[in-house]
Amino acid sequence: MSPVLFEMDPCRMDDVSYLEDYYVGMYFAKRGYVVAMVDVRWTGRSDGVVPDREYSEQELSDGVEIIDLLAGKEWSSGNGGMSGMSWSGFNALMIAGRKPPA
Repeated sequence: MSPVLFEMDPCRMDDVSYLEDYYVGMYFAKRGYVVAMVDVRWTGRSDGVVPDREYSEQELSDGVEIIDLLAGKEWSSGNGGMSGMSWSGFNALMIAGRKPPA
């Protein structure tokens, strides 16, 4: 069972930053982590409307739900954390403030 490192960012599927994310993800994967990269709802290549503001209630609630989902997987130790810079760093701090059990 592995801890999970999770990053939630907008528009990652539509830019080239995923190339850098690959190497960061590999670093942690080689050390026993599962790495999950998730687009903010309705950004990237997903359908729908981009939220009307950064760090919306929907975005932060989604983050808590994703943490719960990842913690419940059979390969997950139930422990982990979030990472990121800029947008994903701020939403990680705000989601941590909600104190999700995992």
